[in-house]
Amino acid sequence: MEREPTDIVQLKLRIREDLRQRLEDAAKASKISLNAAIIERIEKTFAFDTFMMPMGRQDLFWICSIFVGIIRTIEDKTGKRWTEDLATSVEARNTMVQFLTKSPSAPSGLGDMVARALIEALADDGHADANSKGESK
Repeated sequence: MEREPTDIVQLKLRIREDLRQRLEDAAKASKISLNAAIIERIEKTFAFDTFMMPMGRQDLFWICSIFVGIIRTIEDKTGKRWTEDLATSVEARNTMVQFLTKSPSAPSGLGDMVARALIEALADDGHADANSKGESK
């Protein structure tokens, strides 16, 4: 008998204990079942594939992930969102530029290009004085 796409099927899975524990901890933190946590994570990977495949560039995903990590770290430090606080935005921009400038694989001038793009984005968002506060060196 052929299965329908909406059928629920049981799947036996073998994984390392440490990974099972991480999944279980995540499930408890989210107040969902272990099964739901696993399904949620698998669905997210397919969503990621759908989003990234048109770009065809996994390296773009990794640089975006690094930038998200930088922004979250600075937001945690300042207690303010980068989209709502100019000083936090500038610190995030400068940290990203510094990361790109010091990266051995970064093309020459990439940090400055990102800085200009972020300055323009901040100016478009009503932060007209973004260029005068914390210009990258």
